[in-house]
Amino acid sequence: MEQRVKFCFKLGKTETLQMLVKVYDVEEVSKKCVFEWFKCFRDGKEDVEDEQRSGRPPTSTTPDNIERVRRMLADDRRLSLRMIAEELKVSLDSVSNIVHEHLQKRKICARFVPHKLSDEQKQHRMDRIPSTRVTGIRSSWKQSLQRMSRGSTSTIRRPNNSPWNGVRRFHLPPKSIF
Repeated sequence: MEQRVKFCFKLGKTETLQMLVKVYDVEEVSKKCVFEWFKCFRDGKEDVEDEQRSGRPPTSTTPDNIERVRRMLADDRRLSLRMIAEELKVSLDSVSNIVHEHLQKRKICARFVPHKLSDEQKQHRMDRIPSTRVTGIRSSWKQSLQRMSRGSTSTIRRPNNSPWNGVRRFHLPPKSIF
């Protein structure tokens, strides 16, 4: 879009804005943006990208801290963000940024795990589970399914063996005002 603004620079900013609004949607083109581009082109700038801003560089999110957090989580995945922040002496937001953005981990069942597991990682996790635990879970499910398929459910009948004839309503006395 900035190429079109450069092309229409001789027309003027208002005419260029009107041409862009005709071609694109109203939400697509903002008046402020087109006018700022015109100002940049008038000053001789060809690039419309933002320039580097001065400010304090990030000191907590360094490769060294990222590696330290990765090692800490590899040793004990049950660590909380607060515990890691206290150990590394950095802010809680910095640790959260490192864990979620750089290491791509999230907390599930009180443990940090990767967002997406590959097939190898899934198989490795299944191999680490004791086989007795897996077979115990499977057998309990099989027993439950067998009981349901046999129809081993119990039915509660009324004392005189008559079928239920509808909803029983309890009649309470009306409210009385003092």
